[in-house]
Amino acid sequence: WGLATVVQRDLPSARPAVGRLGRRETEHAETERSVSGTPLYMAPEQVEGDVSAIDERTDIYCLGVMLYELLTLATPFSARDVNELFEKVLNESPTPPSERVKAGRGVRGVIGVIDEPIPPDLDAICLKALAKDPAHRFQRVREMHAEIALFLEGTRVKERNRAEAKCRVDAGERLSRRYFQLRAAERKLRERV
Repeated sequence: WGLATVVQRDLPSARPAVGRLGRRETEHAETERSVSGTPLYMAPEQVEGDVSAIDERTDIYCLGVMLYELLTLATPFSARDVNELFEKVLNESPTPPSERVKAGRGVRGVIGVIDEPIPPDLDAICLKALAKDPAHRFQRVREMHAEIALFLEGTRVKERNRAEAKCRVDAGERLSRRYFQLRAAERKLRERV
């Protein structure tokens, strides 16, 4: 793995000192358990300092933060200081990108305004990458890449449309059978009368 850096250090506190989230103060934070990283991109297991849990899935969390930023022009969590940010990373779920854009928060950035809705499949990819539990994230970067590729190819939309069309055809066939059953019953009733 590459984004979640493990270093050998003995520091007095388990979390970085409280500071404002200005660039210089948060470029790197280090914990007593030998984990280093940029707070806005640190996965929960990094924040907790659980070195044994850091692996490729930690990088996937970071990629999820970057995808979130691309979709909303904002990070999943904002806070006044590093400790507040870490509490949110550990205890809060990020607002889904589609809701953030729909609600009009985080859609105006330096490069412009996002006014297009975020497709549900892309929303799901982003939120899966940001799962608190590494077991619920993509297990490999290739897996995340494959999901994004499918989205870009429109496969998910095609599959959903195909499934919806099949449901409608099945429903139409059921209604058609019922219609002919009712017509047959009506004929029998008229014959009796």
